[in-house]
Amino acid sequence: MTRLGQMLVDRGIRTGIEQGIEQGIEQGIEQGIQVLIQTCQELCVSKEDTENRILQNFDISKELAKEHLQKYWK
Repeated sequence: MTRLGQMLVDRGIRTGIEQGIEQGIEQGIEQGIQVLIQTCQELCVSKEDTENRILQNFDISKELAKEHLQKYWK
């Protein structure tokens, strides 16, 4: 493989790794929010207080917190 070819391959690998790490972080946050919502429900915490806990513990918007509540609140 030429030097240029190897540089392109290396760049592609780095980009793939960075994207994989970012995706893993996003999935971890999603799972954390889901578990927080489930735990709050088990402890009879109100939906409003649960939303506030999400906002306190995760760096997301109020709109996104509401979306997660709609998705995971049973």
